[in-house]
This record gives sequence, structure tokens and C-alpha cells, in this order.
Amino acid sequence: MNVLKVICFFSLLVLAGCDKSPDAAIISGKIEGKSIDSIEYSLPVNGVSFTGFTGKTAVDSLGNFTISLIMEKPAIISLMGFGSGKKIIIEPAQKYDLHIKADDNNSSLSITGLNEEGNKLFSELPNPPFLEMELRKYGRNASLDSMKTDMAAKKAEAIGFFKKLLDEKKVSAKFYDMVGAELDCYYAALETLAHYSKMDFSGNLKEQSAALDSIYSQYPPDSERLMASSYWYQYADRYITVYKEIAAGEYNQEKLREIYEAGKIYTYFVENSKKNFTGLRLEYFIAAYLYFQSIQKNYEAELITLYNQFKTDYPDSKYIVFLEPLINEIADYQKKISADFSENMKFVPDYQNINTLKELISLFKGKKLYIDIWATWCGPCKTEFKYNKELKEILKEKGMESIYISIDEDRNDKQWKDMIKFYSLEGNHVRVNKALDADLRKVFDRDGMIAIPWYIMVDENGTIIEKHAKAPSQLIKDK
Repeated sequence: MNVLKVICFFSLLVLAGCDKSPDAAIISGKIEGKSIDSIEYSLPVNGVSFTGFTGKTAVDSLGNFTISLIMEKPAIISLMGFGSGKKIIIEPAQKYDLHIKADDNNSSLSITGLNEEGNKLFSELPNPPFLEMELRKYGRNASLDSMKTDMAAKKAEAIGFFKKLLDEKKVSAKFYDMVGAELDCYYAALETLAHYSKMDFSGNLKEQSAALDSIYSQYPPDSERLMASSYWYQYADRYITVYKEIAAGEYNQEKLREIYEAGKIYTYFVENSKKNFTGLRLEYFIAAYLYFQSIQKNYEAELITLYNQFKTDYPDSKYIVFLEPLINEIADYQKKISADFSENMKFVPDYQNINTLKELISLFKGKKLYIDIWATWCGPCKTEFKYNKELKEILKEKGMESIYISIDEDRNDKQWKDMIKFYSLEGNHVRVNKALDADLRKVFDRDGMIAIPWYIMVDENGTIIEKHAKAPSQLIKDK
């Protein structure tokens, strides 16, 4: 989610920044083992840190960095951009010194300052960006009972460690309370996710949701205490978008599909959130919800309307500065898709009836090809499009022509064509039918699975010379 360039003047909005006044919490650190230019960190707003709302600080040639945060309450701060990232709990007007060892996949942290033993332990807790990643570790065949038993044991063990530190006066009561909120929210969210993963959505959902009733009753999402957790938004999102629908007897996938196709699905859930959350929880939820939907890069006009309503409801919200760049991008998208296709955006004639990759390649006899397989819902695919200008120059040097193959379904036809305009995808375009989709999966050769973005290079004889070619970003890097 590292899509915003948050810079020092945000300190004027009482978020964070370069102010090194005595009231600021100062995090000084050194990173070893991995050469990076900057570290990204979550910015606390009203004592809450969401990993989408971030700041960035430079790392010098020796690995040193400094983060200064003006804050009114203790908060969980996520540090990102190295290895697996780390989380610590910091308090206002305190100083912390960090030593981070990191490689591409892992990292370790040592810390001096208030609650240092507690923070060292806290930084080692599970820290998946999305809870689905943690649940996946149990495997598809794990029973719900076995997962719940394991979660309960891990939570009890973690709480025991921190309680021992509290009893030994090695952590403050505020720190212990923050850890408790984090563990309660994390495991409540993980357990509810486990329940959802085992539910038969074609069956009687009310009967299946009895256990969910108990969890949400014990750990109510509309809780200021739980809101301090870095996992509150994920917990609250499923509460609004799934559980409350089930509890009201209104969960119906066909109904939700119709609302989505009418361009009102986000409005529907924002209105639902207003019925269930209040105060700071409501403001935070709507801001995080708009942020998360915006970074999907589907550029729906509905999000502009909701953002404008958010600004009306919360004119002084500290979240506006994070949302506005994303909404401006959506507005730019809506403007660009109203234009015509350029002459260099070509649709392969009768592409709807092309059934194999070989058949498609044969239409370009005598030409070298660079084939990009993508979809409108694929974030990494769209990230690569920012290298279009440089890619065009490289392909020109190689004497290659581009073909973009979308694996979108028929219902996404308009969005497919709109994104061709927005990303200025000059080249030849095809959207697969079922036969071509099946053939591509055979070519990819992974038990019917396919991973995108996927790139293929073809020589002038129609022979695939690289079945898994380099992405545009890598071609540019290797140039």
C-alpha cells in the first residue's frame, strides 16, 4: 500500500514530521544488512495507526535514520520497507533507539527506551499485512476447532509473557493495555476470519453465525480500546460487510452483485457503517474504507462522491491529506476514459474468436512480439504500466511489437477498454474467451493455475523464446 508520498510538512497537520521539539516522540535508528534509501512508517491519528496512512524518512549511506512524531496518545507504529517490517509501541515525548538487521525476507530489532523489553517482544509477534496470510498457514484441511484451539493457546502464551513483564515493572500499564488491545483484536479478527472461511454461504447463515455472535459480543468493533489495534480496520470491515448482513438476514450475493453493478456498493457499506459506528471509529472506518477501495485502482466514480461527502461530514479530518491524492487520480481516470482511443491502441480483429495463443501469434507472422498478460483487477499488472514510456523505447530498439492480453471476464469489458485509455497502452489488444483462457493456462503449465502479470517473448518465426520473460521494470533495470 505504499502509494502516497507523505512528506515533512504533514507535521503542520499534527500528524508527524520533521519537528524535533521536546514534545515530539523521537525514533532514532540504524539498519544493517540491507541497503535502502528510506523507511516508511505509519502515522498515528488520534492514537490510531493504519498502515495505509504513512510517512517516509530518509536512510543515510551508513543506515541511519530519524523519525519525529507529534502525538497525543500512545500508538502502535509500523515500520516498513525492509524485510518483514516491525511494529513497536511508542508514547508521546519519549526517545527510542532502534537497531534493525534485515534482508529481503526477514528482520530483527533491538530497542532501547521506554518499555524496551516489551517492545522487543512486541516486535516479534505475528505481523501479516493481511490476516488471510496467517490463516493460510493452517492449510485448507485444518478444522475450525483445531484452529481456534491453536489461536487461543498462542494468545494466552503471548499475554502471559507481557503480564510477567508488567509484574516485574519492566513495562508501563499503558504499554500493557495497548498490547492487550492488539492481541484481543488480532485474535478476534483471525478467529472470525476462520469462521467465515468454513461457512457454507448457500446454507442457513444465521445458524452458522452463532459463534460469531459470541466473538463480536465479547470484542465489540465499536470499541475505542480495540480501535487502537493495527488490525481494527480488518476486523471492522468484515463486521460491516459480512456479519451485519448475515445478522440482519440480508446477506445475498446476488443482491450485492446487483448493487455493485449499479455502482452503489461502496455507498451501501458506508451507509451501513454509519448505523454501527460512532465518533472517531466512524471517521476512521470510512477513511480507511475509502483508502483501501481507492488503492485497488479500479477508479470508480462512486468513490469521488463518497470522498466529497466525507469532506463535508469531516471538514477538518486529518485523513483528508492521505485520501485526496488517490481521489484526484480517480478524477483523472474518469476524465481520460471519456476521450477516444488513440490510433496506436489497436484491437486485434475478431479477437473474440481467437482460441489459442498459437493462433494469436500466427496473426503477427514475421514480427517479434512482447506479450503482456494482465487483468483490470491485478494491482501488480497496473504497477508495471508506469514503465510504458521506457518499455516502448526498449521494444523499439529490439524491433518488437507489443500485445496486451487481458484475462478479464465479459462483465469487465468496459473497464478493460477504459483502462487501456487511462494507462495509454499503445499496442495490440485482446481479451480472452474461455478457450483462449484455458489455452494460456496450459502454456503457463502449473496445474491449471496462472500468475499475472506474465510476459512472453516471441521471435519472428512465431517461436516462444522466453515463456516467462522479464517484466518492464526489470527490462529497464537490466538495460
